[in-house]
Amino acid sequence: MSPEITSKTSTNILYKALRYCLLPFYNPLRHRLIIRKWRHHADARTLDWDWSKTNFNRIALVNLLLSKFKDPDY
Repeated sequence: MSPEITSKTSTNILYKALRYCLLPFYNPLRHRLIIRKWRHHADARTLDWDWSKTNFNRIALVNLLLSKFKDPDY
């Protein structure tokens, strides 16, 4: 085997091992960073519905909410 293939393979294995070990720490950190990045787009208002009794899909819900406004923009 050539040295180029050997060094790349060992680097690849090391990378995969580190990734496997650090993944449980990486995902929650990444999630927090994404939430912090997009926090200013959040809306504090909530819908006071019993979601277990409501069987809308996403499209039906968006259409229902947009039907309440004149010239809605989504």
